[in-house]
Amino acid sequence: MKTNYFIILLMLSACSTFLPKPEELKARPNCVVWKEGPLGARHIVEPEESLLAVPRSCFLLNMYMCKYTNYTYSGDKDVVIKIEGKEVASLNDRRMTVPSDVSKIEPFNLGKNSAEYAMQGPFGPKQNMKIEYNDQCSLKQAALGVVALLAK
Repeated sequence: MKTNYFIILLMLSACSTFLPKPEELKARPNCVVWKEGPLGARHIVEPEESLLAVPRSCFLLNMYMCKYTNYTYSGDKDVVIKIEGKEVASLNDRRMTVPSDVSKIEPFNLGKNSAEYAMQGPFGPKQNMKIEYNDQCSLKQAALGVVALLAK
């Protein structure tokens, strides 16, 4: 029985080593936003200048024939972030507000290379979370990536 646990642990650790390390993500020449997940998983998005297309579902090998959710922003000082044309978040200077019906996310600031926020679900305690991004991200690109990863 102990062997089965060892094999499962070995498989989980082997899968997590395929993900790029945070140092590699920070050194990339393009904007990258990431969030650490459970069991060593890392969720990564790469916002373009004013668009972030995140795969919603894929038909073939979880890589091809995908349907995408498009995140965009509008505005200069007061930035409004939209999903498929519907407003989902706003950014005023560095202060981000994300209204939600399911979980409560308190307004938070976008820091130099990370956003730390508190989230309260319908059940359970408040959780402190963190999303990171590299130096190549503009404030608006970072905001797009953060909003996309809040759902993960």
